[in-house]
Parts: sequence; structure tokens; C-alpha cells
Amino acid sequence: MIGCVLVSLNGAVVLTGRGLLFGLGSGLGYALYSIFGRLAIEKGYHSFTIIFYTFVFASLATAPLADVGQLAICFSGGSYIGMTLFFALVSTVFPYILYTSGLTGVMPSVASIVSTIEPVTATALGLLFFKEALTAGSVAGILVVIAGVILLNVGPGKDGKETYEEKSSCG
Repeated sequence: MIGCVLVSLNGAVVLTGRGLLFGLGSGLGYALYSIFGRLAIEKGYHSFTIIFYTFVFASLATAPLADVGQLAICFSGGSYIGMTLFFALVSTVFPYILYTSGLTGVMPSVASIVSTIEPVTATALGLLFFKEALTAGSVAGILVVIAGVILLNVGPGKDGKETYEEKSSCG
């Protein structure tokens, strides 16, 4: 987590109660998605079905927080609608499809830990496409995140031969 914070910081940060509450809620939602997504897959639901209902209920739950003025801009014209849909698909729908599909063969705890590489990827894309500055904190965060993912995947007893079913049938 420290690595993700370091990668994400870019300048001065002000922690507010509202921001902390939203961050904790986001983390809780992400954890619950991993757990219940895996349970739904085990019950035979297709990943598209899981994602569809996730987005429907998440949209309903967050609708009261939406800025109606900004939404009106996003859907005010053809080019805005196209860009909005493009970013929705590329930054939300496709990653969730891949993540949910990945839950079929990986434990939710492992999937969520490995997905912490996301801020590193976002930083690299920011450098490449948007010429964002790389700070010492970002470099430190990238190194901490990568080291953490490597340690979790190559630690003691990781021979790569255990499957999810073998790990979950410890009874």
C-alpha cells in the first residue's frame, strides 16, 4: 500500500475526512468485488453477467454523488459521447472483464495483490503519452510495488504447481 501511495502522490496532498471515507469505501468495494466475483464464477455465472450487474448496482449507488453539470457536458455532443464511451470501455469495462476472467484461476487475494501493479502502469503510460514528470517519490513507489508483487509471487513455497482448488481444499 505504501508503494501505491508513493506512486500516486504528485505534489502536495491534503487528506480530508471525505477523501478518506471515499478511499476506504473504494477499498471495501474492491475487496467485496473480488470475493463475490469469485463466488459468482464458482456458481457458474459468466464474467460478463457479473460485470453487468456490478456496473448497474454501482451506478445506482453512486448516482447521488454525480455532478449533473459534468455529465451533461459528457453527453452534450457526438464527439463528447464517443470519447466518454471510449474512456468508459478502455479504462473500466475491459479491465473489469480481464480481472473477472482472471478470478477463474487465481485466488481473489492473489488477484487483488497482483493488481496493485496498476499505479505503476498508469505512471508509465503518463510518462509515455502525456510527458508527466517522474518524481523521486514515484520511483520509490514503483520499486516498492514491484518488489512487493515479486515477493508475493516468488516467496518461499511458490513452486507454481498449486492450483486454486488445491489451496482452497484444506479441509
